[in-house]
Amino acid sequence: MFSVDTKSRWILILEGIASASVQFLVLRQTVPFVGSSVLTASIIITIFLAALAFGYQYGGKVLIDYKKQLTRNLYISTALLGIGISYPVVSFIFDTLNLLTSNISIINNPLVHLAIYSSIIMAPLIFFLAQTVPLMINNSHSERAAEAAGNTTALSTWGNVIGGLLSTLIFMYYLGVGWTIFINCLILGGCILYINYSDNDFPIKHTMQFTLLACLCFKLNVIHENQNFSTTTPYANYVITHNDSLKGKQLVINRSNASFIDDTNRSGWPYIEIIKSHLSNKKYANANILILGAGGFSLIADKKPIKNITYVDIDPDIKEIAETYFLDSNINGDFVAQDARAYLLRTDRKWDVIIVDVYSNLAVIPWHLTTSEFYQLLNNHLTNKGLAVLNVAANPYLEDDFSMNLDQTIRSVLQRCVTDITAYQDNKQSLVYLCRRNNGNMKSWVYRDDNTRATIDSYIASINTEELNHEKPSTKE
Repeated sequence: MFSVDTKSRWILILEGIASASVQFLVLRQTVPFVGSSVLTASIIITIFLAALAFGYQYGGKVLIDYKKQLTRNLYISTALLGIGISYPVVSFIFDTLNLLTSNISIINNPLVHLAIYSSIIMAPLIFFLAQTVPLMINNSHSERAAEAAGNTTALSTWGNVIGGLLSTLIFMYYLGVGWTIFINCLILGGCILYINYSDNDFPIKHTMQFTLLACLCFKLNVIHENQNFSTTTPYANYVITHNDSLKGKQLVINRSNASFIDDTNRSGWPYIEIIKSHLSNKKYANANILILGAGGFSLIADKKPIKNITYVDIDPDIKEIAETYFLDSNINGDFVAQDARAYLLRTDRKWDVIIVDVYSNLAVIPWHLTTSEFYQLLNNHLTNKGLAVLNVAANPYLEDDFSMNLDQTIRSVLQRCVTDITAYQDNKQSLVYLCRRNNGNMKSWVYRDDNTRATIDSYIASINTEELNHEKPSTKE
């Protein structure tokens, strides 16, 4: 009967922990460059599984001393993990790919860049780690190959389960991404030393070699993270700096200039001021406002009283980060840590104003917040005369498919949409959509040459405008 010895058992489990962590680390480290979506996840997982299959196949053919082969594989894997997945290297690769493909439209695409990065860094890493399972099987003395394969694969898979839970729920959440990468490097280093340890021989040579490699990994991950980011979470990298040219404090989230506070009057980015100007209308003085995507909470940074605000953001740490490093004060309103769409699905409450300002990186809106189903859900949570305010990074001239199709999607659900634009340039700008709830009873008329309705409607509109302009504010007794 096949029985995995203690050393092999621990090596398989530890290898499984590191392998599973790699997937989540690559997903997390590439968010600032490609965002997070089903497409990015599918690219990473597909390449991961392909590398896993090739690794299993190749490992089964290795006939040399398994200890020597496994030690070499683990050194290469540790280097690829600690160096290749470190933020400075990821940033260098994506920036270089963007530069090299800038004039080649067919491959100047973040998803293509993600596939290239995953193929040159993650795929070799997993290819070498995957060989651990067949090498352990070949090293067994089982008379039953099926039993040997079952037991070794089970141990590695249990390691995957543990690694998936530890990396996302413990290490990333409490220690940050840099420490998570470094800890996984230590796990692989522990395997190297354990493989080469015997009762009469401590692996001094391997200890010295791995220590040098570990120091480099620590520098590229933990030290770099502490020096370049205010903090990191499982969702984002946060940088708070003072922009001397703009004379204000800036919050950068995943390479996106998410929020800004002017030193003098604490005003925000132009699109924030556009939203503020609309909310300053007296009809919204006591409005219930829902903000999906908290950013730096800059809508209330000027400390002007806006009542009844609820913020929703997927990152539970963003409130403390903003209050401590960016606002230097507590937020005005309630905060809920949840996915925007999930929150709307789980509440029956309705709001007078719903503001949507959600991005996973510089210019990527999570795909499930761009569909007609989402906007219908949004519409259902507006009061009868409710207002939806959408900040969309798109082309003002709607000359690309995304800008045109998203505009059509928004207008197909919500009604009476107008757009306030921060700048008319032929590239992505902040487009602020202001749309009314679609109650299904909107009546409109197409003006034609054979009637004078346009003139009559115009006169009536002018009279109503004059009455509004001359309306005196009520006084309190």
